[in-house]
Amino acid sequence: MHSKILRLSMLVVAVLLCSAAVFSGERSRLRFKKTVGFKLDTTVELGAEVGPLFVESVEFENRGAGTTKSKIFGVLRRSGSADTTITLRCAFEVENPVKDEWDLTATIEFLDSKGELIDRVRSSRDFEGEADTWTIDHTILGYVIPLIDDVKIELQAEAD
Repeated sequence: MHSKILRLSMLVVAVLLCSAAVFSGERSRLRFKKTVGFKLDTTVELGAEVGPLFVESVEFENRGAGTTKSKIFGVLRRSGSADTTITLRCAFEVENPVKDEWDLTATIEFLDSKGELIDRVRSSRDFEGEADTWTIDHTILGYVIPLIDDVKIELQAEAD
């Protein structure tokens, strides 16, 4: 009788431990940070898992002068001339395999060779059961593009 109870108790403990291990393995992180080398027109692999979202890669593209349609741009322009600014596009390949809506926030910092901050952009977007290319257009002074060595990318997911 005691051996049956002991075996049953051990079985229950084993099931609970396995369940806890499976549950903790399924937990996902809601933040991701990575610094990558800055290269134009080149896909940079990220392999980021943020909540249920998977951010496969990012690509930076110089879209040239005058390509943004932002209303805020005219107010916040750092320079008086559109000749000195360009639009830098950051294109993330994002997938949300679940039907729930999740908000993804990206903070992108452009760094020089000493790790000093040149510029920063932050943007958010909702993803609901989809795979899409998320583009963030950022107006930046054109002369700083050759000075950018690295890009620090921070991603944060939040259930909507």
